[in-house]
Amino acid sequence: MINKDQTIAKAGLTLTLFLIGAGLSRTVLAAVGFRPLLQGIILWIAIFISRVICSDTFGLIIRSGACARLTYS
Repeated sequence: MINKDQTIAKAGLTLTLFLIGAGLSRTVLAAVGFRPLLQGIILWIAIFISRVICSDTFGLIIRSGACARLTYS
């Protein structure tokens, strides 16, 4: 239970710090609307899924937006 609470707390803190850094407030988010926020979340999920698939399927790691083969020495 503690790990779940810690995870939720970290996610909330990360979101709060992002909103502060981006200069976003509740009034700005309300003025813009829910749709752009939803599109951003969907884009983030798509990037995350493609990264996991790329890394698991091809043994690749994503660096600077491009897939590069892992090399072992």
